[in-house]
Amino acid sequence: MKFIKTLLIITALIFANTANTNAQELLIGLQENAAVKKNAQKRSNLMQIQSSIILRELPFIDDFSKNTGFIPDQKKWQDASVYINNSYGIKPPSIGVATFDAIDSRGELYDVGYSYSFPADTLLSQPINLAYPNDSIYLTFYFQAGGYGDLPENRDSLILQFSPNGNEWTTVWKAFPDITDSAMTEIYYRKEETATYLRRVDSLSEYFFKAHVKVDKPEYLTGGFQFRFINHASISINSFTPGRASNADHWNIDFVYLDKGRTALDTLIKDVAITVPQQPFTNVYEEIPWRHYNSDARAKMFGTELSISLTYHNLGWGTRQVTRHFAITPLFGNGEYLEFTQGVENIHDFETFSNTYIIPDYDFYSDTDSAKFEVKSYLTTDSELARADYRYNDTTVYYHKFYDSYAYDDGTAENGYGLFGVGASAGKVAVQFYCFENDSLRGIYMYFNHTINNVNENNRFRLTVWSDDNGIPGEILYTQNATKPTYSDSLNRFVAYKFTKPVFIGRKTTFYVGWLQTNDDFINIGFDRNRNHQDKVFYNLNNLWESSIYAGSPMIRPLFSPSERFPVNPVLPPEESGSEISGVVLAPNPSANYIRMAWADEAENITAKRIEIYNMSGRLMKTENCNNNIINVSDLQAGIYIVRIYSGNKIKETKKIVVSK
Repeated sequence: MKFIKTLLIITALIFANTANTNAQELLIGLQENAAVKKNAQKRSNLMQIQSSIILRELPFIDDFSKNTGFIPDQKKWQDASVYINNSYGIKPPSIGVATFDAIDSRGELYDVGYSYSFPADTLLSQPINLAYPNDSIYLTFYFQAGGYGDLPENRDSLILQFSPNGNEWTTVWKAFPDITDSAMTEIYYRKEETATYLRRVDSLSEYFFKAHVKVDKPEYLTGGFQFRFINHASISINSFTPGRASNADHWNIDFVYLDKGRTALDTLIKDVAITVPQQPFTNVYEEIPWRHYNSDARAKMFGTELSISLTYHNLGWGTRQVTRHFAITPLFGNGEYLEFTQGVENIHDFETFSNTYIIPDYDFYSDTDSAKFEVKSYLTTDSELARADYRYNDTTVYYHKFYDSYAYDDGTAENGYGLFGVGASAGKVAVQFYCFENDSLRGIYMYFNHTINNVNENNRFRLTVWSDDNGIPGEILYTQNATKPTYSDSLNRFVAYKFTKPVFIGRKTTFYVGWLQTNDDFINIGFDRNRNHQDKVFYNLNNLWESSIYAGSPMIRPLFSPSERFPVNPVLPPEESGSEISGVVLAPNPSANYIRMAWADEAENITAKRIEIYNMSGRLMKTENCNNNIINVSDLQAGIYIVRIYSGNKIKETKKIVVSK
């Protein structure tokens, strides 16, 4: 991960400062947060409903594992600008983190400035009763710089402030990173003194530090005490490429714990928590079409036995007895419900258990054309009452889907991916897939990130399908007239791009889907950092296919939906007339015997080396070398066909013909 962070930093510097960059593979931050944007109205409604003061009693605990719809728990927090999620934290103390960044409560980049550091997100507590004048009160929390987001610069910081009444605020703690030294500086502004600590770690963006702050002034010991976290962020913008500003300077916070009767040494939390969200049963695919779930699919995805992984950690002193429970629930399709345990085991001080458990005698079943299964893992311990405040972090849920596509990504984008720079117009990106069943590929799902001022909407690309050539993309099987990025208004929803004709993919066949660029601009497709299929991603800038340098998965999925059940409102291919591909005229059309090819632009008037003719089911009917640009159709039955015209090894044109008898 340190390597990836370095690449992101270098990429950002190149992206921000160079107008004439040579073509390269890039990864950038998001320009909006779809989850936050979708919930903006919900946030506003909740804050109106709960606008009255809610006085909290000690202990105050939040580890952000409760499902609150991406917003902070309004019973504990007053505002809603931070992002509650399972995506941006790397190895957190418990599942779920509060992420601070440069995106506001509307889900859009802050518009207060770019080149300087500014106060961005705030997490403000509800008033808390601290009227305990003779008690020792401490606030403990974990924090991480970067995570799966962007590592803050040295000038960007995370601060903690206290207030006796919500009006007068005092900074009591501050942290900022040193990227070059992989170190974190913390400053404690105490009543007696200011203390500074420097801590070096192997990988700054992967490490969760722990802060322990004493509430040490008498004026705080009231019935209206509040505290708040604020991050300072800065955004670089490139005047040569408008709209390329992106989200930056991420901080993750976890396990906020405020209580009385504590000491300077009482920094531990007595809890056993699940630390990794429930993972898929397999790392082969996140999703496959239900019709493709056969013996080959089961063997490659799950091996001889279905298994489930679980990771949990003892955050404090003392041995805990833990029982592991699992449940699989079919949500439709009349599959089998299964609930089972995998034994009782002791977990010792600060120990982490990460294991894979066999699921006894279970297979997926559905009597419909799709299936969805809820997979739940949860823990019970010998100290249930003591950990009642942490109860949400003992359960994790994952939904295993069998719909209509092959997917590597988990459906959530942490970055934007693409090719950019001088020469990118000749670039290609291809993602490798393995098909388990004979079927017709009818389109591609793509997820594009929204961009500032919608600058991305003017870019063009050609959807493309390749065969396999010894582990890299080979011959082009299909390409389509240039189209543009299209967005869904719904959260983390893909857009279906429909092919002009289906492409037959055989069982046990490796194939590739992706795009050919038509200009040098960045198309900004979603990129999932939590599912790493780097070995399946290839790009080509100089007629040479290379493996991606970024760990993760571009959000592109081959779509095998039957034509009668194709997704609603797909993106249809552009009309052939007026397309960017040089045109060819086929005449006469219809014809019973011969069709002549004539190029609309005389400068393009070349002799096609080879043509392929397919029927409307995607079956290859004939391949022949052309003499004098004449196509012989006399041996074909009457009907509609697709002609693919090659010049050299490249597809020059795809046209529809009618054979009449």
